[in-house]
Amino acid sequence: MLCLNGQTFSIRTGKTSGLPKDRIINKPNLHFGKIYEGRIFGSEGIVTWDGNIYLDSKRLQKYDDQIAMAIIAHELAHNHMGHYKDRKGSQEKEFEDDQLVKSWGFDIEKFRKEFPINGKET
Repeated sequence: MLCLNGQTFSIRTGKTSGLPKDRIINKPNLHFGKIYEGRIFGSEGIVTWDGNIYLDSKRLQKYDDQIAMAIIAHELAHNHMGHYKDRKGSQEKEFEDDQLVKSWGFDIEKFRKEFPINGKET
């Protein structure tokens, strides 16, 4: 579950893996686009060219809590940093997003083992 308000956001998983199931991020001035849940072809999450965030909860369920939360946080970072606006993906943007997600307290190293950039972990 993803909960947003003007000052904080939290990501909660429904799993009972013994890992922390909630991550609450208390940062002012976080702004995100509209968030939708549903089936996505070929991805766990995406940010569209118009800034909408799509998350596929069915696909996210196959990962452990830390990776699933990092995937969600990574898509939020793409949106927050405006990386969707120029419609060009880049390794540099991925690294920027990774640093933001890491600053929020998510396990970016574990995330990148599952989703390497150009075949390389960060």
